[in-house]
Amino acid sequence: MPNSPTGYRNLVISGNGTTKTFPGAELTISGNLTVQDGATALLSNQTDGDIFITGAAAGGGNLTVTGTGSVLRFTNDEERTVEVRRNVTIGAGATFDVATTGGAVPNLLIIGDNTSALGGNLVNNGTFDMNAGGGRFTDVQFRGTGNASITGSGTTTEFYRLIVNKGTDQTATLTVPDVATLASFALTAPANVIVKPLAIQHGTFIFNRPTATLELSSGGGNFVIPTTGALQVGGGTVQLSSTGGHDLILNGRLRITGGTVNIGTDASGVSQNSIIYQSPSAELLVEGGTLTVATGIRANAGVLNYTQSGGTVTVGRYSTEDGFPIFGIVAGPNAAFNMTGPSAVLNIVRGRNSSNIVADLLIANVASPTSPQGTIQIFTGDTPQNAVTGPLQLGFIYDINSAVRLPNVSIGVGQPINYNVGSRNGAGAQTLDIRGNLTVNTLGSCQVRLWRINGTSAQDIQSVTIAGDFTLTNGTIVMGNTTTFNVRGSFVQSNGNLNQGATPNANLLVGENFTLAGGIFNTFANTTFNGTTTTTQVILRTGGSPNPLTFQNFTIDNTATGGTVQLGPATDLNITGNWTRTAGTFDAQTNTRTVTFNGTAAQTITGTTDFYNLTINNSNGVTLVSGTLGIRSTPGSGGTLTLTNGVLDIGNNPLIIRNTDATGVIGGTPSATAMVSTSGTAAAAGVTKVYGGAQSFTFPIGTASPFAIYTPATINVTNLGTGGAGSITVAPVRAAHPQASTATGRILYYWRTTQSGFAEESAGFSVTHTYVATTAVGNLGGTLSNYVGAYYIGSPTFQWNFLPVPPNIPNVNTFDESTFTIGAPTAGTTNRISGEFTAGEGLVNPIVYYSFRSGNWDVVTGIGTTTWSTDPVNEIPPGTLPNAGNPVVIRSGHVVNTNGSGRLSATLTFQTGGGTLEISSASSGHNFGTILSAGGAPGTIRFVQNVAAAPAFPTATLDPSFFANGTIDYSGTGSYTIPTGAGVPNPYPNLTFSGSGTKTLPAGATNIDLNLTLSGSVTVVMGTNTMNRTSVGGTMTMGAGTTLTLTGANNFPANFTTYSLAPTSTVDYTANVAQTIASLGGQPYGNLTLTKQQEQAQKQKRLQVTRS
Repeated sequence: MPNSPTGYRNLVISGNGTTKTFPGAELTISGNLTVQDGATALLSNQTDGDIFITGAAAGGGNLTVTGTGSVLRFTNDEERTVEVRRNVTIGAGATFDVATTGGAVPNLLIIGDNTSALGGNLVNNGTFDMNAGGGRFTDVQFRGTGNASITGSGTTTEFYRLIVNKGTDQTATLTVPDVATLASFALTAPANVIVKPLAIQHGTFIFNRPTATLELSSGGGNFVIPTTGALQVGGGTVQLSSTGGHDLILNGRLRITGGTVNIGTDASGVSQNSIIYQSPSAELLVEGGTLTVATGIRANAGVLNYTQSGGTVTVGRYSTEDGFPIFGIVAGPNAAFNMTGPSAVLNIVRGRNSSNIVADLLIANVASPTSPQGTIQIFTGDTPQNAVTGPLQLGFIYDINSAVRLPNVSIGVGQPINYNVGSRNGAGAQTLDIRGNLTVNTLGSCQVRLWRINGTSAQDIQSVTIAGDFTLTNGTIVMGNTTTFNVRGSFVQSNGNLNQGATPNANLLVGENFTLAGGIFNTFANTTFNGTTTTTQVILRTGGSPNPLTFQNFTIDNTATGGTVQLGPATDLNITGNWTRTAGTFDAQTNTRTVTFNGTAAQTITGTTDFYNLTINNSNGVTLVSGTLGIRSTPGSGGTLTLTNGVLDIGNNPLIIRNTDATGVIGGTPSATAMVSTSGTAAAAGVTKVYGGAQSFTFPIGTASPFAIYTPATINVTNLGTGGAGSITVAPVRAAHPQASTATGRILYYWRTTQSGFAEESAGFSVTHTYVATTAVGNLGGTLSNYVGAYYIGSPTFQWNFLPVPPNIPNVNTFDESTFTIGAPTAGTTNRISGEFTAGEGLVNPIVYYSFRSGNWDVVTGIGTTTWSTDPVNEIPPGTLPNAGNPVVIRSGHVVNTNGSGRLSATLTFQTGGGTLEISSASSGHNFGTILSAGGAPGTIRFVQNVAAAPAFPTATLDPSFFANGTIDYSGTGSYTIPTGAGVPNPYPNLTFSGSGTKTLPAGATNIDLNLTLSGSVTVVMGTNTMNRTSVGGTMTMGAGTTLTLTGANNFPANFTTYSLAPTSTVDYTANVAQTIASLGGQPYGNLTLTKQQEQAQKQKRLQVTRS
């Protein structure tokens, strides 16, 4: 062809069987170039001869080779460039190739235009062959700002080197589709040299060929995805097979939607092949398919946005690299770890083979989802059993350091592993937050250590939160000394071994069920069942060790409405530490199970708990700190308290045995070293037994201080009279009866016995009392052989009765002085259960002081003026003040003011309807013996303190009847701190603040069993202290003009069901820290004041304010 002209609009080469050679001059074609009709067009092999199809003319810019036998060919000798700014099309039977002759030179074909989104496609329905061998080839570069593809039905579509250079960023794509759209695809340049067969400069290369293999690098250098480029794999195999330690350098984006990507294929583990990101904008997106990395994914001064919504990623498949993580996401502005698909799997096959300070799984504090999905699988079936190099257990380890929430995590798939999993040395304690499940299934010597691997177990604790379930199928888990293992789902151990550190103080929290089906469970120091849903938490042992299931410190804190922790079938518990119930119900009754306290140090029970079978087998004893202890939760047959060894000390708290059987209720052999002990004071609630009918029961009761005395009480109801069965309560008191102080002689012990539900004193009702003490209880005065068994009845009769009744006369045969037994040898038969039983000589009825009107304590004379009367009906002024031997009764509606100090009584009883005892301002030295409420009277003790000093609490034992409905009222005009110390109740029954001035809570927790009331114009200052109800219920009331101030972070009085705050009451959140404003369950505040000092108050839920 002539050298002139050098510019054409459209150029057509035709002529069947003819050969045309392009001129040795640069040609510019503004339209299209077409080779057709069986013609052969040879590109020039002269110095010049490049062709530029610019597309400047409308509809131009295309190169087409069409018609059978038509050929367009690079002829070599000189480097030749053909630039097609739109599309290249090869028709059926046509060819575009490189000559097999001529000097080997690198030619270049450019398809597309980076100033246009049009074109850039290659359509091959014939033969497209850019590699003739012998170094004769043509590189193909795709350009254009629009998306393009390589398609066609031709049987040969062979590239030598393919260059993606589309636009200026990753936006534009070039797609190599599946065989249905592109019949053939080959990329044949050598991959073991620096220049790779595929080069991505700008844009995204999409590889979607299910049956094809694309080699990125087989040696000679790394494969680089630049910041402006992306590789997307949707089918086939894309691999980097270099054995020379080369890597995929990821500065742009790698996206996998299907197919297989292998970075490193050297199964020997000699070659280290990784994905290394070293730009601030690297992205790895896995939506499907598989990505397998021989070594790791790590940083080199860059950050990575990792997102996996599907597919499988495997790292550490064949090798590791010291000094670098196997999977590492470092912190940076664009860094992220997003596992968002439930089917996404991240396999981490191995850890490194020497100990250094970089974690194997390292995820810094980067952007991540709140609820990630998918699974991180640590160790797979491809993980080697032993270390590749070095001693087996001295360094080949796997360590985890994640500052973000992880999805499901699985460790092992049931194969032997002989190296450990845990945390590296670090700056301090670490946490691991798993939003899914944690599963451990390893054999061999592998330990999952929740403390640093190469260090002492006391350092760098790793605490784990698992939002889902924990499953130990096989393997060993070792807790750090103070690790917290928080399983919000279910805990399931079917085999393996769960251990603690050398100085165990680890914590296990379980939010759903606990199952031990096999293996060895070595209890945590502290185990808490803290469910938050209404579904019952079940503790179940079907196999494994120990049997029974053993816990150390055991806590029930199920805050759900009706929340329950239940012992499953055939599941008993041993408790070696302390038992605490703060919320929820414990159910051992449904499956009739046993809890045994068998520690080697003294143990405690805190909080109301109903057991079914309860065994005490601890020589150092078990103490009920607070709450009510029950055998059974409802009355019925079954449930045993077994006293094998050690004292169950219930103090002032109640023990209720709801087993209605006559036998089988108490196990063991009760004695001074195996009994139920109370505080030995009149405040003790004692032991209650629910009777199933006319039956006998021996209360295995005594007192332990200052030394143990076993003083059982046998109460045999022989005839129910006109009523049915009820319950009986016995509480021993280790002191002489207060109404025996004037007797000739008395033992220094008595039993307070009460009942509920029986028709005592009805026709035919009969009961026999036997109370056994020892000479160790002691006596005072008189002649022991003259002592008689008797019982005292308080309100309303205040009199002694002598066993048996009838005849109700002193009988020396009702007290055995050799054993200090009441009711022997003559039976203590009466028609009454209730009474305070003791023995003595010369017992006389006391003079009783009844309030006749409201007034001062010291007004004892004058008809019409006296406060007291010695007759319950008529006004008979006593003339003298009550003393320590006189019972005092404050009648309904009466208010008696002490009006001075040193007021005394044997007992003080609020009669039905309730009255008030006022402690006058600045008075002290009062001793009222025992304060009781008769008939459920709501008695009140009010401190009218008008000075700036804490009032002195009187010496008195508050009887359980007072705690049932009584009130302590801190009143007066004085501003003072609420008293603490001996005699001051905590918890209070009802607590009231009234009067005026400022009343300040003492340090610590002030607890309330019933209701809280503020009235008058009082201001109550809580500070940072608490004033909560001991269980949910009751009412908190703030009257008009009252004020409550708080400076704690979250210490508004809690656990009240109803909050009634008057419109003119004020709650002042005075913040020296960030504060949470209590929601009051949607009930309104009156006035609400936020006084900001340092931090701002935070609203909790919805806020309602009545006034301002």
